[in-house]
Amino acid sequence: MHRGLKGLMGLLYGYIASSTRGHVWITGQDSAHPDTDCEHIAYSYFPDAGKICLQNIDFKNPRHCILHQFGDVTPIELAPAEFRILDTVILKPDEKLNRE
Repeated sequence: MHRGLKGLMGLLYGYIASSTRGHVWITGQDSAHPDTDCEHIAYSYFPDAGKICLQNIDFKNPRHCILHQFGDVTPIELAPAEFRILDTVILKPDEKLNRE
């Protein structure tokens, strides 16, 4: 039963993540869902600075993802352990999704 609950929770979290995406997210090569490579890519969007940071946390293998940002879709390849900073949109306070 524990394994079934874990699988169900994974599906639930996956659904929530895909239906409540912010301005920036990554997917696998199908452009719809994360894949195994996405499990090895850490990313963050900093709206005040207009920066996206990506890091391949796999120190032996290159990893690929599709970066989605503000309607643009960009294939990304990261070398092993590569850290990359990309310029993007700077959001005003009233444009942020997590404003109060």
